[in-house]
Amino acid sequence: MILFDEVDGISGEGDKGGVGAIIQVIKKAECPVFLTANDIYQPKLRELRSYCLEVGFEKLGEGAVASHLSRICENEGIEADMEALLLIARNADGDLRVAINDLQALGEGKSTLRAEEVTVYARDEQVQTFEALRRFFAAKTWVEARRSIEEATIDYETMMLCIHESLPYQFKNPHDLATVYDLLSRADIFLKRSQRGRAWQLMRYFFDLMTGIPFLRRYGWPSSYVRFSQKLVEMGRSRAQRSLRQEMGLIIGRKCHVSSATAVREIVPYVRVIFSANPKAAAELSEWLELREEMIEYLSHENADQILRLMK
Repeated sequence: MILFDEVDGISGEGDKGGVGAIIQVIKKAECPVFLTANDIYQPKLRELRSYCLEVGFEKLGEGAVASHLSRICENEGIEADMEALLLIARNADGDLRVAINDLQALGEGKSTLRAEEVTVYARDEQVQTFEALRRFFAAKTWVEARRSIEEATIDYETMMLCIHESLPYQFKNPHDLATVYDLLSRADIFLKRSQRGRAWQLMRYFFDLMTGIPFLRRYGWPSSYVRFSQKLVEMGRSRAQRSLRQEMGLIIGRKCHVSSATAVREIVPYVRVIFSANPKAAAELSEWLELREEMIEYLSHENADQILRLMK
């Protein structure tokens, strides 16, 4: 086969005639021809698109990336916290190659990898996010606004959340604020529709709506104050607890022959009541389920020590 990687990187002047040459290769080739691009809807690729079948690829989920990293750690003899691997996966934003490179940088020469080490490493991403937000609100042209979105180290959804929480600091006029919130909500609709239906042509409307936001300010200058999404911060703080709850759901689900979601939703609340009211029964239940110490502490903060003594 023939592979042309990142064809959207062809420049208009330096690579003049490049698109036409690729089209000629496609016409004459007797083997499959593959082309990859981050943005297939650039005007310079319009003619080339007519010769191609578009196939969209979604980003890998955090769970899938973390699972692959876990297998690498097992092969390399590294004892890694699942929370640490999930942090690396989130920082990689669906890019497995980036995640593996980060894992190598963090785990080189180590036998263990903890979440605290990854948290320190992840601070650089937040710094880049703040810079992208400042450039977005200070943009003087639509091109600058779009570039600040595309070059951010976070995904579009996270960027939108950060923009959403920064808007009140950037727009003091209530009418302007209402208008930009309306633009943001419409942009979110097009983003979700393009992702769910793989209708990537709708992304042009997403960018049109998003890049119009900085230019709706009636008076004043853009504020240098931007805000990282507090919703994501709170989710990050509770990530370890949610991960532990999910793991308990898997353990209880296997024992009770139900799904992990059903176990978390319908069984864990009753288990917490038992752990709070009857330490002896809780100890027996913990041994049967083979729960770890941190799981017992999660289910019963007050009786955890007593339950652990009864198990011994």
